Amino acid sequence: MLVFCSGMLRSGSAFQFNLVCSLLEKTSICVRHGRWERENNKMTKGAIGGYEKFTKEQIDSWANDKKTFHVIKSGRFPEEFYYAKKGLAKILYINRDIRDIAVAAKYKWGLKGTDLLVILDRAESSYKTMSKIKILKMIGVFIRNMKKFLMIIFML
Repeated sequence: MLVFCSGMLRSGSAFQFNLVCSLLEKTSICVRHGRWERENNKMTKGAIGGYEKFTKEQIDSWANDKKTFHVIKSGRFPEEFYYAKKGLAKILYINRDIRDIAVAAKYKWGLKGTDLLVILDRAESSYKTMSKIKILKMIGVFIRNMKKFLMIIFML
């Protein structure tokens, strides 16, 4: 099964990805596939430094693997929704107050003015897209019971 970890920019989606992987590794078989980005309109893993590509065949294989959780830090691509709709994937989405994103983007990347507004528009757009479908929103979750957390993650 595929698990896509996604979120607004600077919202903690890398933490979410690592937390989900760590929990799954303790309770089942889990493979971390890392970040999924597009490069030149192709399915690729990462856009920098010659990363291995995700082919459609790989994604299909992982989606149909009933014994292993294949976790991908998402790029919010149409394929993700396709697999989720077919019941072959789960999408976990984390959001954050847009004001916090603005401050984080300013200090992390030195953005200001129009450049900062473009990033905030992108964050808002991704949130609106994700909030239109039935997904789990994680907002400041503190985990006390791993079993209950895993049950919440994989419900739909």
